[in-house]
Amino acid sequence: MCLRIKSLNGCLWISVGILSVLSLSAQNLVKNPEMEEGPVFASDFNKISLAEGWSSATKGTVDLFSRHASKKKNGIPVNRQGKQTISDSANYAGIIAYSDPKEKKGYCEYLRGELVSVLEKGKTYHVSFKVSLSEKSTRAVGGLGAVFSVAQMKEKHASILKILPNIQTSDIISDTKNWTEIAGEYTAMGGEKWIILGAFSSNMNAVNVKKDLKYKENRAYYYITDVRVEELKESGTDKKGSSDSDKDGVADNDDKCPTVAGVILNKGCPEVKEEEKEIFQQALQDIQFETGIDVIKPTSFEILDKVVEVMISNPAYLLKIEGHTDNVGDDEKNLSLSQKRADAVKKYLETKGVATERTLAQGFGETVPLADNTTEAGKANNRRVEFKVEF
Repeated sequence: MCLRIKSLNGCLWISVGILSVLSLSAQNLVKNPEMEEGPVFASDFNKISLAEGWSSATKGTVDLFSRHASKKKNGIPVNRQGKQTISDSANYAGIIAYSDPKEKKGYCEYLRGELVSVLEKGKTYHVSFKVSLSEKSTRAVGGLGAVFSVAQMKEKHASILKILPNIQTSDIISDTKNWTEIAGEYTAMGGEKWIILGAFSSNMNAVNVKKDLKYKENRAYYYITDVRVEELKESGTDKKGSSDSDKDGVADNDDKCPTVAGVILNKGCPEVKEEEKEIFQQALQDIQFETGIDVIKPTSFEILDKVVEVMISNPAYLLKIEGHTDNVGDDEKNLSLSQKRADAVKKYLETKGVATERTLAQGFGETVPLADNTTEAGKANNRRVEFKVEF
């Protein structure tokens, strides 16, 4: 589960159906989910078809990355798009999810995967995949998601697919260091055999993540891996017969809060309480720093201490701390300052008893504004620290 505080809604989730008494079944229905099967040594770009079960859904040229390939092209971890690691046995795909319309007329790429069996009508499935923005990207977008199809769709163009996805996040994914999971639930119409991944027209909102590079067009390029489609079913036990002590639909060996009834999206832990949401929301306005540096003002300690209380009271919570700035000054300096401020908040929480492994600090500089930077009020809103609660 991921709670993005600025909206107080589920951050990466769109759910279809009621899932309060459901648990995951064992089998991943995606063929070759980590793209390691088949003649997967790709010596150049546009080779996704070498990974068994994978192809492009349009005329766009989807790439396959392999640790045996050249770091000047499509190697792992270093390649022409940047650097991203993954487990020893896995590969990953790469797509241009967004191109500046002024340069390539809205060129987009979509990854298509085959399922090992068709989805059954009326059954609910948990859907997830992991993405990471490449370091060579000058843009980042929201709107990443997945759509299922019965037929093997192959569009004769390479522009945005204007169809409603079955799961989608409106969050702008701009993390180049880590993999971000996008997930949701889908109730099948019946007969779906293919899953298509990419950025869809609804909720797409491109932002700059750095100054334009002298590297082809300005675009958002994402690595993709670990695609999963798993049936959700009513159960008091898991596939190995484990018990469900708190009767919340999550087996004890998968439940992060096995003695307290919770919800599946929180991995068996209770939903974040409204009063806790209000504390995180208040932190948006109340965490302040000395001008131009990463020193927290003493007036911020009260709200930070409340955040500490929430974290200590909820040992299953993991907290992502995001630093943001306005657009005044140098882009790189703003990015550095936002990281230092996020680190300062992380350090404060640690000094008050929140274990370091329960928090992650990341700076975004001026790349994810909440408001218009042309006004002083807008700039003030953009200078902020945001929290995401995860499990």
